[in-house]
Amino acid sequence: MAAAYTLRERVRSLTRRDGGNGIVITVAVGNVHPVSGGWHLERPVEVDFSGEKWLISIHQSQVHVVVDGPEPTDVETFRNDIRNVAQGCVDALGYHLAVPLRVELSSMILGGIRIALIEPGWSALRDEDTDRGLVVLEEKLSPFTIGSLTTPSVRLALADLRDAIDRPDDTAFYCYRAVESVRQWFLGESSDHGAAKEESWEKMRGELGIGRKSLMPLKELADSRRHGGSRTPSEEERLEALRIARLLVARFIEYVASSEEHVQARHPT
Repeated sequence: MAAAYTLRERVRSLTRRDGGNGIVITVAVGNVHPVSGGWHLERPVEVDFSGEKWLISIHQSQVHVVVDGPEPTDVETFRNDIRNVAQGCVDALGYHLAVPLRVELSSMILGGIRIALIEPGWSALRDEDTDRGLVVLEEKLSPFTIGSLTTPSVRLALADLRDAIDRPDDTAFYCYRAVESVRQWFLGESSDHGAAKEESWEKMRGELGIGRKSLMPLKELADSRRHGGSRTPSEEERLEALRIARLLVARFIEYVASSEEHVQARHPT
């Protein structure tokens, strides 16, 4: 219980700084997965970011992040920043243990009075019917399920989109990789160079009805992380990147499904 005790003591000291006038603005709570590992840091990590005091505690797979600083103007982007910082601490631990660990935040307390519950997924990307009960109708789900089982490019693109939602720093990177996963299908057995590469881009855009200009904003946003840069996209930029990539992947899955139906019609079993 040493880490938990230290956390309580450090939170008290943060709130009492400047003669007792300081206030802890944000407290974020979550878990480290897989939870069953009981992951912990020997002591909380303390760091200053541009005048903000951060305290990160991990004990028995529970994550607490305390931020003492100005109240954020963009809560969603600030939430991503908190998750990224906590994930960085967990990745450091995971490196030494050779274990893939993942942080999931469940709630935040803002300004000491407002509670923000963090729901799984992204409701802005869901259909109205799906968002209502988190249930996907079979007719909508089936092409995606069958595609993931029969077409590696579909499985890989869906995995890229999963990581794009899960990892705020890398949203644009994984969105663009989902596009590249689809493009590889149109490349076929050709070498991914020169004229063959360009033809695969043109064929993908043509068959799926996606213009070159539609993909350029995603490429520009993704280029920094693709080349090792550290720029973190805003929540609005993440949402736009996901919408572009999800539209292309959905059209690809429809295209694959219709192609298979056409083949079966011509060659019935």
